[in-house]
Amino acid sequence: MPLVQYLTHWLPDKGLNGSFSRIEKPSISTNTWFNGEFQKRSRWHYRDHIGHRSLLVRTYNQWVYSLYKIPRAKHVITGPENILYSDLYTKTLQGKDYLGKQIIKQRIDHLEKLGNLLEKKGSHLVLFQAPGKAWFYQDLLTEFPKADSTNYEVFSEILKTRDLNYFDCQELFMNMKDTCSYPLFPKNGVHWSNYGFHLALDSFGIFLNQALGYNLPELEIVEIEVSKHPKFTDQDIEDGMNLLFDLPEPSLAYPKIRFREGGNKPKALIIGDSFVWGPWNHGLFAGYFEQPEFWFYNRSAYLDGKGRVERDFKNSAEILKEFDLIIILTTDAKLESMPWGLLENLSIK
Repeated sequence: MPLVQYLTHWLPDKGLNGSFSRIEKPSISTNTWFNGEFQKRSRWHYRDHIGHRSLLVRTYNQWVYSLYKIPRAKHVITGPENILYSDLYTKTLQGKDYLGKQIIKQRIDHLEKLGNLLEKKGSHLVLFQAPGKAWFYQDLLTEFPKADSTNYEVFSEILKTRDLNYFDCQELFMNMKDTCSYPLFPKNGVHWSNYGFHLALDSFGIFLNQALGYNLPELEIVEIEVSKHPKFTDQDIEDGMNLLFDLPEPSLAYPKIRFREGGNKPKALIIGDSFVWGPWNHGLFAGYFEQPEFWFYNRSAYLDGKGRVERDFKNSAEILKEFDLIIILTTDAKLESMPWGLLENLSIK
């Protein structure tokens, strides 16, 4: 059957999720034949293109997960109640990436210096602490006990004493945890739920109005659809596991929203990690800000409505002059490297 499928492709192939490369069929030459390169690449090619390969991989992954609860996906672990996590977030909960108070203080000193420079030029810097799933469920993760000192706690402790605009959504989620109507994190996803980031951005808009005197458009939830089937990125960990069957997931909420126009829409730049993508793709930043731009890990730039654009990040000092508001958004697992070379590009020491 695999040979027939390889030769004819007579059955549709669901394929596999994730990032990987497949070896194409090599060309033969005297050199590649005698040095063994042709044979080696041919072996890799047939391994990657064997008929029903995705079905075979999914079957094996399903067998391993069903029997042993071992996810066949990079950085994925199964916690109590079969909740899936990225180990990047359990490691930061355990303090394995802890920078030390002195380094954190120095980083905040530099961020405060950047904030003061922006204020003098009429713009603002805001630090947005996004929530982490392991921190949110730390009471369940007894196998991964919270360390006495973590990057998040020390950053948060110091930032709250400084003259910086700091929005702590991790704290917000913990305060809402026992009273929220729907999950703030999906069981089988790494990022905040669709419902979670809508609530977060609603609170963030209120914060900006209060902290900076803005009159932003008001985010209004018109309707909430409740679904037993995850949508968008609410099962991104499960997708990467490449299983045969869907994993059980509690009902999730999907808000339908509109923005009531406010008095002004500042031009904003968001520099952040993958937690930006959810609200970005659902138009929440575009609802609040004029022509928002997103720098993913300060390495690639995206403009609302236009997709990826070219930016010379070494020239960040000039580019930042284009914006009224600079938002740095990071989860606790990314605090170690935040803001991803921005301070160096600005020569702030």
